[in-house]
Amino acid sequence: MKAFLHYVIIALLLTGWLSVYIPYRYEISYPQPLGPQLDKRIRQTYREEISAQKPDIVLIGDSVLVSAIDTATLASQLHQKIYNIGQKGTAATLWYLIIKNNVVKADHNPAYLVIFFRDSVLTVPDYKVGGTYLELLDEYASPDDTVLIERAFLNHMSLPEQLAERYFPLYGSRWVIRQRVDAQLRYLLPGVLLGCDKSCVDSAMEDVFQGANFHKNMLTDSIIAADDYIYRPAALDFSRQVGQSFLPEIIRMCHEQNIQLVLVRMKTLRFGSEDREPAALKTYMNEMESYLEQNQVILLDFAHDERLTPDLFADPVHFNQQGKEFFTNLLTESWLALSLPR
Repeated sequence: MKAFLHYVIIALLLTGWLSVYIPYRYEISYPQPLGPQLDKRIRQTYREEISAQKPDIVLIGDSVLVSAIDTATLASQLHQKIYNIGQKGTAATLWYLIIKNNVVKADHNPAYLVIFFRDSVLTVPDYKVGGTYLELLDEYASPDDTVLIERAFLNHMSLPEQLAERYFPLYGSRWVIRQRVDAQLRYLLPGVLLGCDKSCVDSAMEDVFQGANFHKNMLTDSIIAADDYIYRPAALDFSRQVGQSFLPEIIRMCHEQNIQLVLVRMKTLRFGSEDREPAALKTYMNEMESYLEQNQVILLDFAHDERLTPDLFADPVHFNQQGKEFFTNLLTESWLALSLPR
């Protein structure tokens, strides 16, 4: 019993010391504001390049876009200037930030903004926002973006989580602590033993852990597991999700800038066939189609296109090179069929 009491006393003392040390060490206010603490710098690369290149069409999406579109071929076939913003591992929250702080802030407004998405991704604002994803969001976010903080973070926190975030520094500063520890583990020994600096280590990690080096079954399993989040029952309730997502904001910004928004729903091999697709997802898409029509948004839906056969895919969501060429031509055909003004 005495040993347990000693343990409790030591734990309490250590927790108390850390509660004082952490805010001091990392210059964090106490009580800590809810939500991530974002810096004031906003990456403007896309804004500058859009202003300079003056594209007619801007494409936005994740690695699915990267694997699906040959930008030069598409531009040649459509006779349009195209700017491709395809970033691996991203989702709707980052797309919203890029649109808000880069695309619509550019000196040139494209005629069309095309977003490539999978199923419910556009209405799940807390998907891919934590951990290393938060670092990427911080590059394009401003600290006063209340819509971002509320919809991607606060709306998904319970009262105990909010209290711990504000008043328990060991919990509230977890991402800062994790980043510092991760940096030490990742960069210290290679720098000391091999003279390999941060850029050298990052390049080596990217070379070693790129998708091509993973066993196909392992890569497939990891992709399916990551996407499980967007197929939860709550995520497939369109009417409940849409108002708290970034989709209405994206639509509003496009309308204000006179940019035609086009959404491209991509096919995946997750369910194998349309018959095996969950009924909730079918209902979700029916409601989404009605919502988009009401808001003058064009939807190109390739989810059940029988021409996109499994042999065109490298894994459940990404095309191989043959698939890239085929889908680029397919998108051109569908785009021209819309008879959109140039």
